[in-house]
Amino acid sequence: MKKHLLMALLLLAAVPALGQQSRVNIQFDPQRNTDNILPFSTQVLSPEVRDDHTVVFRVKAPQAKSVQLTGSMFVGQEARKRVDFSKGDDGVWTLEVGPLRPEIYLYYIIIDGVQNIDANNEFTGHAAMPSFSMLFVHGDEPAWYDPKPDVPHGSITTHYYYSEVTHGLRDMMVYTVSCAVSDGRFG
Repeated sequence: MKKHLLMALLLLAAVPALGQQSRVNIQFDPQRNTDNILPFSTQVLSPEVRDDHTVVFRVKAPQAKSVQLTGSMFVGQEARKRVDFSKGDDGVWTLEVGPLRPEIYLYYIIIDGVQNIDANNEFTGHAAMPSFSMLFVHGDEPAWYDPKPDVPHGSITTHYYYSEVTHGLRDMMVYTVSCAVSDGRFG
């Protein structure tokens, strides 16, 4: 009985950990850390977008020999540019860039010559291979792509099906939104 009670108490003690957030502010400006909160399961805060539109990238890699940044913030003559991070005594590599104009940027972290996503940034893209990290630099107002509380949002459902063409399991995502019907037309 004591063993079961102890196990139940341990499980209940773990429940608050489930309440930790993955994003600092999902509604608007997700990478501006206004509450000084380290997102769940990250080692360091990266990227950190500051009010002046400068961005601080951090990578914890104590054994690395070099860490660099490349991405779509470097255009024209600077395309494919690689910028070096500085290593701190604590094994955290840091780089500040900007100020950047409000935009969505794609970037990679290069550790000892190997291109990676930013392991501390949950915003990644998979439209191309290899996957890339995404950086959101906002202006003073929400951007066109930000969720807005006064706009109805729908649901995304993933459906799985067997494909005779590929002879394997495939998936498709379906977006549905409920619309109010007035005078016979969709509104």
